[in-house]
Amino acid sequence: ETDMPGHAYCWGDGYPKIRANCPGYQSQKDEVVLNPIETETYQVINGVLDQISDTTEDNYVHLGGDEVQYGCWTDDVSISQWMEDHNLDTEQLGQIFYSTVQKHVQKMNKTALYWEDISSFNVPDDTIFEVYSSISMVRQLLQDKKYVINSYGWYLDMQMPISNYPTYEWVDTWKVMWYLDPLREANVTASQQTYF
Repeated sequence: ETDMPGHAYCWGDGYPKIRANCPGYQSQKDEVVLNPIETETYQVINGVLDQISDTTEDNYVHLGGDEVQYGCWTDDVSISQWMEDHNLDTEQLGQIFYSTVQKHVQKMNKTALYWEDISSFNVPDDTIFEVYSSISMVRQLLQDKKYVINSYGWYLDMQMPISNYPTYEWVDTWKVMWYLDPLREANVTASQQTYF
């Protein structure tokens, strides 16, 4: 996963201009996002994606998109002014960001994966969404004719991988994970275990 535009504070350590300057979010670096109005942002992203493409044979690239703090954009004076000048809100700016990145992914002849958080954005029909929140989200995306990877219930670092199904100090979380059968709940493209 190459997470973007959120969880992106570290990108700015090497390329300061591509990190949004949002003082209200600096105390929680995980909430700082990329600057979508800087040309250099897309140059860096494209360079990273090209390296991934050159060094892997996979036809897919995971572009993140989870837990994006769009308020960081309104907290950045230059981004906020740019949105005002162009009569855009954060959702529309998010669409511009994802569309711009997607153009490069298509040039690479890859299929994009995103976390479920951006499923409401306009992305190509072959986009795959990874679900972490619930089986009901899996069902909803499948009903919307989306491709899905399920991670819900299989986070190895969660003491309660499934809501309202208690476990004891990670000793028996495997039982919960073993119990969860997304195929029983919905037709799922693939599943993976996730650990952060």
